[in-house]
Amino acid sequence: MEAISQIKQLMHKSCGQACSVEHFCEQVGVPYHTLRKLFRREEGMSLLEYWQLCRLQKAEELLSEQNRLIFEVAYEMGFSSEGNFTNWFKKRKGMTPTTYKRQAQRGEVLIRVKINNQFA
Repeated sequence: MEAISQIKQLMHKSCGQACSVEHFCEQVGVPYHTLRKLFRREEGMSLLEYWQLCRLQKAEELLSEQNRLIFEVAYEMGFSSEGNFTNWFKKRKGMTPTTYKRQAQRGEVLIRVKINNQFA
């Protein structure tokens, strides 16, 4: 479905921003409850799960940059504080951004995430 492709593109372009899933549905002109069902059927995950994976991928990329400080990544990702970002990241990745950054700089972590069995 074209709306699913459009919403995925919008999410990837906006992953450094704090947007709601409903915002993306409005952008493609399809009601949230309709797109939510279609997306899960087509992609095997919810819109919110996909959105969080997109954001996590962006955070991983930014944290992997040598000269980036964690608070800079937090604000670039649309978080109001470094603490909020740290809690969000740790919940999804199982480690703090500091730990991730150290491991990424030593080449010990996979920077990309799998979405639908493909690296995005």
